[in-house]
Amino acid sequence: MNNNINYSYAKLDLVDYLPSYINNRIQAIESIKNDRYTKYNNFNQICVELEKLTDGLNNKRIDDSTIDILTFLVKQCKSIRIVTSPDYNSLKNIFIIQKKFEVFKKLFSRYDKNKFVKATNIPASLEVYILLSIILNIIHYKTINYNSFNTSSKLIDFCLTDNHKYTDERIRLLECAIGLEMILINNFIIDLK
Repeated sequence: MNNNINYSYAKLDLVDYLPSYINNRIQAIESIKNDRYTKYNNFNQICVELEKLTDGLNNKRIDDSTIDILTFLVKQCKSIRIVTSPDYNSLKNIFIIQKKFEVFKKLFSRYDKNKFVKATNIPASLEVYILLSIILNIIHYKTINYNSFNTSSKLIDFCLTDNHKYTDERIRLLECAIGLEMILINNFIIDLK
């Protein structure tokens, strides 16, 4: 026992690991899609595709005392792409939703507007998890917030690994989330070299 190993300082070869991680993501989306992954080359290309996809999502208003989580995230996704940094209240609510996912690993379709507690027992749709992932990665892209990136990766894992029903629109949205994640990872790789 004289040679204790300090695991808190374990070496991690990210230059080799990250390309392997990207390949695993591509294989996962291709297995769901039964086709080749649509490669996105830059952030603007993803934004154009997101604009098309979010226009088709159901934007409904329940009442003034609750927040429909899908409608909120669609609105945030549209606005966060065009501003350099989102407004304080929007960020606050996004981070509350992030924390709810981190703690409970489950989101609901509506939340109370004042206390941000669940207002229904209806689970959130897969689109909610995908959009939250995209928004958190856009936050990371604009502010270098690694906590956002970390949760976003967990959200993508959730979307890829659980037994979900995948529609063409969900797959295209998930491809955008993975494409954005890959752009960020490629930026990490460039920074490491």
